[in-house]
Amino acid sequence: MSNFIKSISEDVVFFSYRDLKLLPSAKSLYVWDLDKTYLDTRFENIRSLLKTAFENSKDKANVPGTKTLLQSLDTKDDDSTAIFFITASPPQMEEKIFRKLRLDGIRPWGIFFKNNLKNIFPPSRWRRLTQHVGYKLQALLHLHLLGDSKILSQFLWGDDSEMDAVIYSLYSDICSHRLKGEMLEAVLKHFHISAQCKAIMDLQEKIIAADPVKRIYINLEEGTDVEYYQKFGSRVLPTYTSFQSAIDCFKKDKITLRDLVKVGQDLRDNYLFSKEAAEKSLLDLATRQVLDQNTYKAVVPSFKKAELISELFEIEYSADPVFVEENQREEDKEVFEIDYFNDYR
Repeated sequence: MSNFIKSISEDVVFFSYRDLKLLPSAKSLYVWDLDKTYLDTRFENIRSLLKTAFENSKDKANVPGTKTLLQSLDTKDDDSTAIFFITASPPQMEEKIFRKLRLDGIRPWGIFFKNNLKNIFPPSRWRRLTQHVGYKLQALLHLHLLGDSKILSQFLWGDDSEMDAVIYSLYSDICSHRLKGEMLEAVLKHFHISAQCKAIMDLQEKIIAADPVKRIYINLEEGTDVEYYQKFGSRVLPTYTSFQSAIDCFKKDKITLRDLVKVGQDLRDNYLFSKEAAEKSLLDLATRQVLDQNTYKAVVPSFKKAELISELFEIEYSADPVFVEENQREEDKEVFEIDYFNDYR
């Protein structure tokens, strides 16, 4: 089923399912956090961790809309896109998780697991169950090296229940060498990962200095205020629904309009996603200057035809120059100096 690659570090275990020699030729890389981003996973305590461990593959629930969205991102006819997952689940769950992804029609290139079962006992180690910054950074950096540092179009999915915006932004800063040396060491120590500091800095030395991250999507699982994410720059997009992230993927030519509508229909038919909820999602993106007028005009007729929104629904776009189109904002080129030492959430 998989080609097991030995433990990369004390925490990081990797399973591959495709020929990794082909990875450097991929044009786009999609990295999904698994828990609370793709799967509706709960393991805030030992009981829920054990329940997750013994749950059947077919019983694992998706975050609404994610299966259809990821199916749309998974190019079927070539290897131009590569999909990887990162999970804090232990490697003993690999078979069930891989089976769940295949049941969903997803073809992952590989999955990173955290060797976390050793942290269940003694109880004094329980705090480590939810500390993932060092683990995820190492997994991401190893993945970048698997692609020979050549894949510079990476889209990352996470959620607000952990520190995914911080982790993904740090990963970007490490790859680009915006953070290095003493400053990088200070940031890593701030997040209490001194034990993994040397490993992370050694990995950075092997990476060609270039920023590979194009977009960071954060599923607002815990309802964090979107204003918090302004500190990370416009490249980080917090979303309330998969419908919103799908719209942005369409805007970036990563999925087709037909696939975008399918995401909306999946949400409507299987998760009680009402017309009002879809309209609210559109209004929110427009208010945050994510849904530009050209994209709005491209998607709304199809949404109305599919009865995802009301026939009467309209958004009035201001002619005020404060509302600028994406090609003027150049959000993909934005370099943002992030304050990692102060968290105002």
